[in-house]
Formats: sequence, C-alpha cells, structure tokens
Amino acid sequence: MTMDQIRGYPRSSAFGFFLGVVGTILYHSSQFFSGFDKFFGDRGDARGFVYFCEHWYQSILGKASLLNPGIFYPTKRTLAYSDLLFGFAAPYSFFRALGLGLFTSTELTIILLTFLAYCVAFVLLYRTLGFGLIPSCAGAMFFAFNSPKFNQLTHLQLQYVLLLPLIFALVITFAKRVETIDQRRAAWLLSLAAVCLNLQLATTFYYAWYFALWAILFLLLALAFRASRSFIIDTVRKYWRAFAIGAGVFLIGFVPILLMYLPTIRVGTWYQFDFVMEMIPGWRSLLSMGDGNFVWGWFYKRIVGDPRPSTWGELMVGIGLVPSLAWIALTVGSIWLIRKGRDTGLVFLGVMILATGIFIVLGVKVDGHSLWQFIYRYFPGAGAIRAVSRYMIFLTLPMSIAFAYGLQKALQFAAGRRTLTVAVLAVAAFGVFEQFGVPQVNGTGFSTTIEEAYLKTMASRLPADCKAFYVAPGPNPRHSTAEYQYDGMMISSVSHVKTLNASSSQFPRDWNFYFFKNPDYESKVREWIDSQKITGKVCRLEVNPEVDAFDPGRPSPVDDPEFFVRQLYRDFAGQEPDAQVIASQVNKIRNCKADDETCERAHVALNIFLATGFHERGFFILRMYQAGLDRMPSYEEFMDAMRRFGEYLTVQPVETVRDRMAAELGATEEFKQRQSSGGFRQRIDSDEMMRLGNRFFVILHYFGYLRRDPDGHGVNSWTEALDRSGVSTQVTEGFITSLEYRQRFRN
Repeated sequence: MTMDQIRGYPRSSAFGFFLGVVGTILYHSSQFFSGFDKFFGDRGDARGFVYFCEHWYQSILGKASLLNPGIFYPTKRTLAYSDLLFGFAAPYSFFRALGLGLFTSTELTIILLTFLAYCVAFVLLYRTLGFGLIPSCAGAMFFAFNSPKFNQLTHLQLQYVLLLPLIFALVITFAKRVETIDQRRAAWLLSLAAVCLNLQLATTFYYAWYFALWAILFLLLALAFRASRSFIIDTVRKYWRAFAIGAGVFLIGFVPILLMYLPTIRVGTWYQFDFVMEMIPGWRSLLSMGDGNFVWGWFYKRIVGDPRPSTWGELMVGIGLVPSLAWIALTVGSIWLIRKGRDTGLVFLGVMILATGIFIVLGVKVDGHSLWQFIYRYFPGAGAIRAVSRYMIFLTLPMSIAFAYGLQKALQFAAGRRTLTVAVLAVAAFGVFEQFGVPQVNGTGFSTTIEEAYLKTMASRLPADCKAFYVAPGPNPRHSTAEYQYDGMMISSVSHVKTLNASSSQFPRDWNFYFFKNPDYESKVREWIDSQKITGKVCRLEVNPEVDAFDPGRPSPVDDPEFFVRQLYRDFAGQEPDAQVIASQVNKIRNCKADDETCERAHVALNIFLATGFHERGFFILRMYQAGLDRMPSYEEFMDAMRRFGEYLTVQPVETVRDRMAAELGATEEFKQRQSSGGFRQRIDSDEMMRLGNRFFVILHYFGYLRRDPDGHGVNSWTEALDRSGVSTQVTEGFITSLEYRQRFRN
C-alpha cells in the first residue's frame, strides 16, 4: 500500500459512510418522514419483537427474570419461545435508558443496526478484500438495503445481519495471512469468528443456521477442486491448533444457547414438510420485489392477484433486474475462475459463487417440488426451519462480494472511456436503487401514538391486585387472532402484570386457547388456570374499544354500527327501511357475543346484501350480459340496469321484468352484431351461466361495496378463494374491512 493510498483512506471512507447514511434514511423513510410515528410492519410479529426487547431491558435493570418473560403464565423459561435477540439488547436498552419509549427505542435500534450492517460490509469489501471505493459502496448497499430484507420489516429480528460480514472478514483476513501469521493470532481471528457466530445464533437463529449450511456447501465444493483443496489441507495442517481453539470457543458459547432452547426442544414439534413448502419460493417469488417497490411495484401487482397467498409476505425474494442478470453472468464466469486456477483467491471466489447458486436452487420449488426436501430430511435442525425463503437475505452477503468484484472488473475494462464508465456506473446505481421502496406487505405500518394510547388505556383497566390477566373479546372483535394475543403481551409489558396470552411459533404443552374468537375460548382459559393450579387473582381484560377508536386522524363513519347498517341499505336497496329494521340490525351488532357468528359485521352485511334483492337482481343482470354480449357490464351499465329493474318491478311481476330486460338488451346494436340466432333468454338461466355463481358473487361485491368496476386479478383471486372454502362471509369480510371501503366514507 502506497502512502497516497493511506492518506486517501479517511476521505474515501467518509464518502462511503456518507452513502450509508443516505441509504439508511431512504431504507427507513417511513420512520424519518413520519417523525418516528409510523412503526415497522403490522400489529403482529413487530409488536412481539418490541415485547422481547423490552424484557431484555427490564432484565438488565433487575426488574424481570431474563429466562422467564411474563407470557404463557405460569410457564417458565419462555424466552426460548422467541429468537433470543441478544444482539438487540444493548442498543435498545441504551435508548430506553435515555428515556425514550418502547417503540421509538426499537425504531432507533433497527435504524442504527441497518447503518452498522452497511458499515461492516463496506469495511469487508473496501479494507479486507481491497475492492475500489465505488464497488465497495455498491456491494455494501446491496447487502444492507436489499429488497428481500426490506420486505421482512414486519419480522424485525431479521434486520440483524451485521455480524455476518464480520465473520467473513475475520475468516478472510486469516486466509489472506496464512503465509505469515503466527498460531496465536490465527487462534484469535478464528475464535473471534466463532464468538460472532455464537452471537448471531443467540440473536437470529435463521441466519446462523443458513451460514452453517452454506459453509458446508462451500467447503464441499472447495474440496472438489485441486487449487482450493490444496490450500485448505495445507492450512489445516499448519494451523490445526488454531482451528481446534476456534471450535472449542464456539462449543463453549453454543452450550448455554442450547440450554436456553431446551424448553422449546422438549415441548416443540418439527414442522411438517407440507407446511414448510408454503414458504419455499417459486418462480413468481423470485420475480417479486413487493408492490411498494419504486421500480418494480407495478410488476408485482401484475403477477400476483388479490387476495395474496397467506404466506406471500415471506416469499418476496426478488433482487431486481440488474442484480439478477449480473448474478447469472457471474455464475457462468465462476466456472472460468475455477478452471483458470492460477489465483487461489479467485478460485475461492468462484467456489463461493457456485455454493451460493446451489443454495438458491436447493431452496426453490418448481411445480410443487423442491430439493429442499433432502435438506429437511438430512441436515440437523432443518425441521425447525419453516421460512425457507429467508435464505435470500443471508445470500446477499456472498452476492455482494461477487457484485463488487464484477463491478470492479467492469470499471477496469471501461477505464479511459468516459461514456462506457458512465454507463457502467449508471447500471450499478440502478441495480442498487431497484432495492428500495415503501413497505406494503401486511400494511404500511401502524401509528405508535395511537398504539401507545390504546395500550395505556387497556393497561389502566387492570385492578391493582391482579396476579395475572388474560384478554377477552369485546362486543365486535374485528382484528386477527394474533393481534389480540400480541395485545396481551404488550399490555403486560406496559402494566408489568403477567399474562396468560402470547403468540409464538411454539406453545407450551396443554396451552390451547390461541383462537381468541372461538366460542370455547374462555372455558379453555379456565381449564388452563385450573390445570396449572394458579392461585391469586387472574383478571379478565376485555379489549374494547378496538385500537381503531384511538385514531383521531383516520376516523371512518362505518365504525359506527348505525351508519354502517344505514349505508348497507342505501347501497343495496337504494333507500333506508323503517326505523325498526335499522334498530334491530344495529342492536344485533352492538350486542354481539363472541360465540355468535350471525351477529358479526360480515354476516350482517351479507344478509342485507341478499335480503334486499341486490344479489338476486344483480346475478340476473350479470348472467344476461354474459349470455347476450359475452362480457360483463361496466359499473355504470350495471347500475343503470339495476335502476330500470327496480322501476319495472313497481308495476310488473319479476318474471315479466326479466323478460323485458332481456328483450331490451336484445334490441341493442351490440347484441345484434354478436348474435346470429335466437335462444338468448333461455341461455340466461342455463347451467352454464349458473356455474359462474361464485365469480358473479365476487363481481357484485365490487359493484355493491366498492362502487366501481372490478379488476381482473382481484376477481380471479377472490373467486378461487371462494371456490376452495365455500364460505361467502370471507369474501364479504374482505371487502368491508378493506382500506378502500373504509375510505369511501371519509371526508
């Protein structure tokens, strides 16, 4: 290294870190631009993450037992029901010690760790591997701000990746110095790598497990080629003591982690492979970068309909056009790097690329089949891995190294040719920009202000003598089961009262009251209290009103049962019935009990949809258009036909009206141009048309609830869902709880 290079390091490093700041702000734009009021993800797992971070803080203060969070009360050692989240404890506790709240401390922790992940990756590429400034910045940005990780912001534990490039840096530093390094320094480097792997395992289990699998693939491939095999054998022979010390350090650190997880291992069950297959990405997943992506959001909407598959939030593993094409080229080039064999470092680079490519192939399914079944069967711990698709987040680290190498070679090739250099830089910049977007999966985040008001209100209702509590449904629970379980956890965190509730991938033995809305929910709670011989007062906390009621900035009139019912009659009957009918429906909703599905909003809405004749008349009109014109009516055509149908009914019986409507359509020019023979009226009621009942049911929901033309993907997806389940209320509930429906009535 020349003196000029040494002098240039501070300035170039400052530029690199500046790009990290810019990328971090863009990556977390929702937090910065909302004044940290918009929290990550939905009200599910993201809040569970906050709960466990707060538990670490309370444990550090000596106010809680680390291994025994106050969930699933009175079960002990429940820390193991989550990732251990060790790496989050220090930064989160630091921000809490400054007096910041639970949610703000979490946001700042995630943002800080995102920036540090960039910094460590930049140092790996720039200092350890010696790539140029621009390739190092681009590679580090791809690793820290990649789309697969961005789309997992609802699972905040998956944002902890900063130890991965540190492990790579330590091992690569050792490998680069094998000719000169002594045994002591070698042992230090390998031991530090082992400690980092332990810390990663104690923070986010998935990445440590993926690293182990990838490392074995890498080692097996390296042993298959002469240059890399000779290097490995010679290095192990020379530094076997250092390797033994590093392995010993890892085992010493692994034992307490294993002991912490023993409660889960004893009561938990392995995932069934059919269940695992739901989170193995298919070809569409490899293309998807989320509908909030700045560049490819439109494409995402085209390839996936509505409703999305239940696991789709886990399956968005696309890395963009430029990185994908670059990876294909690098994979082909890796064969040349290995065959050339003159530079051992380049051989290992080629092996790294091949190992990563094989990993991707192992974790993809085609036509419902995947090679992952062999990993599931034969690799230790694979049965505990459900979200296979998360491997792409880990793989962005070896990918970032390969991309930095490829970009460096491209810039060297373009050196001296300004236009080509600018083109290379523009393509690289576009490839990085492809990763960014606005979070869309499972909602765009929730307001911390509203959440804090809701939690404080609920917690204040707990009597002072409660030893523990459980949450119970209010008169009209309309959120997901998981949300209410997380409510219990968060209320416990705020009130410092233990709770019987919780949400997790594993549950204690005999704990069986997860499904909050089931009729036997409270009886199962009582069974648990009796079976666990819980003494002291266990309080019942009814969560009402819902969190929506604490949102002054986004009220919707449909939250009021009276407005909701009146609007349904306006939409489907064109007028309101007498006050007695309105009152009966409103009372049904307001006095709804948890074990009575017939009084839930979706059932009430569906009953009015059917009872007003909207469905019957609309079904006929859709069959009429399909039979006569081989198409669906537009929203305007449909509403005009419904108006005329209603007017004719005032003076004629229904069958006469139907004949008249069919005759009017038959007199149109469009009909005359399409038809060459009779039989039109009979075809309307044919089995062929009747078999379209589910599809027409969905289309009528677009016309009736959303008051617009339906979109093709939405109709197809909802129809497929209805064909599978046969439950009409699921469709109705999807429409009346949609943001679009609620926004219809906001000023």
